[in-house]
Amino acid sequence: MNRIRSLDGLRGFAALYVVLGHYGNSAGIPFRFSFFRWFSFASGSSVPLFFCLSGFLIHQIYQGHKLKEQFFHTNFYLRRLFRILPLWWAILICAKLIEDQSYPTFFYYFTFGFGIFPKFYWGIMAIGWSLFVEEVFYLLFPFVSPFLTTWTNAIKWFLAAALLSSAWLTWASKLGVPTDYSFISLFPLAKFQFFFLGIAYSIYRGVRNQEPSEGKWKITFLDILALLTFFSAPLGLPSMPEELSVALIAIATLEPGTFLGRIFRFPLLCWWGRHCYFIYLSGNLILWNLNSVHGSVIDFFHLNGTTGEINILIRMALFLAVVSPLAAFSSFILEKPLQKIGLRLIKRREAAFQAKN
Repeated sequence: MNRIRSLDGLRGFAALYVVLGHYGNSAGIPFRFSFFRWFSFASGSSVPLFFCLSGFLIHQIYQGHKLKEQFFHTNFYLRRLFRILPLWWAILICAKLIEDQSYPTFFYYFTFGFGIFPKFYWGIMAIGWSLFVEEVFYLLFPFVSPFLTTWTNAIKWFLAAALLSSAWLTWASKLGVPTDYSFISLFPLAKFQFFFLGIAYSIYRGVRNQEPSEGKWKITFLDILALLTFFSAPLGLPSMPEELSVALIAIATLEPGTFLGRIFRFPLLCWWGRHCYFIYLSGNLILWNLNSVHGSVIDFFHLNGTTGEINILIRMALFLAVVSPLAAFSSFILEKPLQKIGLRLIKRREAAFQAKN
């Protein structure tokens, strides 16, 4: 499938927004304006947005390969394996070297054991919970895909997943499921509905892969609706279900001719979006190792005692200056080479099958 630039830009924004939220919410920084405090805490909605966009992408990619490949089921798993696990393991090793975490905890995260039993907690790598949710969904997706033939079917699966999520959140603790480290609310059963939202929109949208129009900038009704649902709290509006807010933001960005679609086509956002996986996984590790540099910048510019807004702007500027070259290096030296190895394995297998037949 062709790249959708507005999708790349939205993923880039979401990854940076998660990083901003992790720092702003845990550093205990006093904000001068209540809006920025809310904006920092609202960053949690970026992860469900990632799930929705993953559902959209994975459905389009899977359907494209399904038409061309004989072993599309196992090829799907190979692509996911070479795309996700090497970078996760590489960043875990870097975190182990920097933080000198215990080997049991390292092994626990290396094998995704934290997603099944909340036994150990590793603060800077705690973002791995969302990776575990995605991995579980990817394992299930080829078995669910045959039932997702129409967007109405996908909506039915979304409703079923939403009901399952509600039941899980209500009854899990009563059934003796551990509650440590927000285990229940971060477990895959609580999040699957967001993937089905993305799949439903992927089917509805088809394979148009259209970009927002190049004409005049205009704000559509869809833009207004998406922004109102996202900013409902600071505007004093009734709170909206997270699923509705996520769906409207995704659709308003991906539909042709929208204002948000134009915004998220900004080239730098698109570049960060293409490296969003590295930015997301390495975010905490890089942020908390910038403390000394951040303090030096504050001292140099005599900004001691400044507001949370200024602190976050400085920290994010430093973060982008560090993460951008590291992301490019990781893509060149690790991610792309390993993905090419996976692709060669797939091509050889497909070629061997065609030769026999």
